[in-house]
Amino acid sequence: MRIAAFSDIHGNLAALGVVLADIERLNVDHLICLGDLVALGPFPGEVIERLSALGCPVVQGNTDTWYKEPLPAGWRPADKRQAMVYDCHLWLKEQLNPEQHTYLLSLPFQQRIGPLLCVHGSPRDFREGMLPDTPEEELAAMVADVPAGIEVVLCGHTHHPMRRQVGKLTVVGVGSVGLPADGDPRPCYALLEDIPNGWQVEWPRPTYDVEAAVAAAQATGFPHLDTIAEAWRSGLGLGA
Repeated sequence: MRIAAFSDIHGNLAALGVVLADIERLNVDHLICLGDLVALGPFPGEVIERLSALGCPVVQGNTDTWYKEPLPAGWRPADKRQAMVYDCHLWLKEQLNPEQHTYLLSLPFQQRIGPLLCVHGSPRDFREGMLPDTPEEELAAMVADVPAGIEVVLCGHTHHPMRRQVGKLTVVGVGSVGLPADGDPRPCYALLEDIPNGWQVEWPRPTYDVEAAVAAAQATGFPHLDTIAEAWRSGLGLGA
């Protein structure tokens, strides 16, 4: 069985396009998206339509619920990053139609594909990241309630590719399509295959024309495009 898993698109339609094209040539048995589809990027509606047409399983990410969570009355951003997130939050609410809102809200917290459990953050909280340097005790607690029969937990959220072992359980971070945070600006996804000795994992990294993507985004009215464009170029993410 071969599985391709991708996550954290964040409204970056160009990056999603090259990832899906790369996966298409691989003849995988299952394709799954691990959430954070639209926030902090200039093409939220287009990303949703692309994934809806694809018809693959999608789990809900933490930023996929942003627009339904009202900001506290009188709240004002305390720093430049909070200001950017605040502006993007308001802009996103204006971009999605009711059907797209419903699509995001209908996404499940997790999906199971045979012996693989697919989540956004951790199996207990989609805001909880499982990182390459998460202490072993913390990581073990995050996966303590994984159902029997699960061999691999697939996760996104951290924007970092990784592979960790918790006893016999393998935890795989699939990286980020639209906002990589590991210093490599190329989109990242995970390719898994069950082999006689366990699970083989690779992280393919196709390339795309970042400057063309920035130019295309100019007409969208997306706030703080310069900040997002720099994150696209650097591969250092935004910590979202």
